Amino acid sequence: MLAKAISANARVLLSPRGFHLCLAAYLIVLFVVRAYLFPGASEDDAEQLFFAQAFAWGYKPKQPPLYTWLVLASQWVFGVGIPAVSVVKFSALFAMYAFLYRSAYLVLREQRLAVLSAIAALGIYNVGWESVMNYSNTVLLAALCAATLYAVLRLEHGNTIAGQTALGLAVGLGLLSKYNYVLFLAPMAVACAVHPGLRARLFSAKGLVTLAVAAVVAGPHYYWALTSAGGFAAVADVAPPDTHGGGYLTAVAWGLSSAVYRTLAFLSPLLILFLVFFPGAFRPLATSATGGEAARRRRLFEVFFLAFAGLGVAGILAFQVSEVRTHWMMVLVGFPIYVFARVQAVGPPQRVLERFAGVVSVLAAAVVVAMGVRSAVAPLECKKCALFIPYADLAARIRAGGFTGGTIVALDYPNQIGGNLRVYFPESRVVDRRFLPFRPPARTSTGDCLVVWNTAIGPLADVKPHMMRHAAARFGTGFQENEPVYFAEAPMARSGGRIVRLAYMLVRENKGRCT
Repeated sequence: MLAKAISANARVLLSPRGFHLCLAAYLIVLFVVRAYLFPGASEDDAEQLFFAQAFAWGYKPKQPPLYTWLVLASQWVFGVGIPAVSVVKFSALFAMYAFLYRSAYLVLREQRLAVLSAIAALGIYNVGWESVMNYSNTVLLAALCAATLYAVLRLEHGNTIAGQTALGLAVGLGLLSKYNYVLFLAPMAVACAVHPGLRARLFSAKGLVTLAVAAVVAGPHYYWALTSAGGFAAVADVAPPDTHGGGYLTAVAWGLSSAVYRTLAFLSPLLILFLVFFPGAFRPLATSATGGEAARRRRLFEVFFLAFAGLGVAGILAFQVSEVRTHWMMVLVGFPIYVFARVQAVGPPQRVLERFAGVVSVLAAAVVVAMGVRSAVAPLECKKCALFIPYADLAARIRAGGFTGGTIVALDYPNQIGGNLRVYFPESRVVDRRFLPFRPPARTSTGDCLVVWNTAIGPLADVKPHMMRHAAARFGTGFQENEPVYFAEAPMARSGGRIVRLAYMLVRENKGRCT
């Protein structure tokens, strides 16, 4: 019976129609669960809610603005809230899987292996779980890496102006998704330069179309980043310190070991599944499989991986990068396509492919179950509890305390209060020193000033003067030494009675210019 169930699952999932329908249904379920089962926004989502108050060419030194622009557009349909952010994320996930499928089909020319190449990404923890629960810009990066790969592979089949334009658009948007997109773009350029067919098409007169389109799309933001005080010039101010110490050689040693570890961590547990199901794909291929068109496409990926490794080593040596982060490896999202290109050369039995599809399907179902379990269990033991703070109840308490609109000055630690409160005061402006230099314009010429923080940050006697100085310095808001502090508190659902408590000062407009 189990064998029949696995075979039936494979017949549906491995067809073009079944793949797209199952993918859409799966992501819709995740969207609903994520948007409505968790009352608070994750760190990334709350940051997007904060930035999506106004259009700007750039918002923070380390992040391009494309995701925020998409959230701004999404808010016109969904309003200010978690669904507006989530729909961008899950649309990007759909695009990532869809472009992986199309790229894989151009490489493999076999339907079932193309689908498996796409859904295998579910076996990457950072894709299958972190992208659903936490990431924002990184998800968009993955989608545009997959889109760029597809555009490159399309050029192999025809060097048209439309194809070059599509590649330029993908590159331009990729450069606006996340700065480490260059960790994908540079190795891919090297791989294309080595590939005879792509070299002739990309490095040609028509290839200038790609450069021109990419420059038009990404140019305005990069001009801002290069000329604005809040752009690249501010990166040093927010760069984390070297926590290892010990000089150049120690930093390089930590960086190289971290790079190896993070790469393996990123590809897990998928790499283990590949080794279990397709061990032959990791052995040297037979001589008959090392020539021809299929071998050239495999070499495209192999050169890409080698160039990526070389770029990483060079960066660590040049900039003494002592700590590599796992999500930087999202540019390797096309790795399953390469593995299945080797699987194709080995020729595994149909039942092995069906079993692999079955395991990936179980992983997908496990994500939904794990989200439900987390929503029920995590409030009992979470620390920052970003996803579970009852902002709706806290906002209602603040509104009952007299604040109806104006400017919210938030201290976003340990949680990002500002972005979350914006959901319940969408006509108010939210500002925060953590996200300088971005300062959205006031929405009205009048209004009160709400200065708010989480009491978990420290004693009231220490935090209150800090918040008074901060608001006064930025807005000229006047305070009395005995300015009263009010409290809004609410129980966290399913937490066994844990209480979240916000402290706030409500400054009326006639006391300052916090508008």
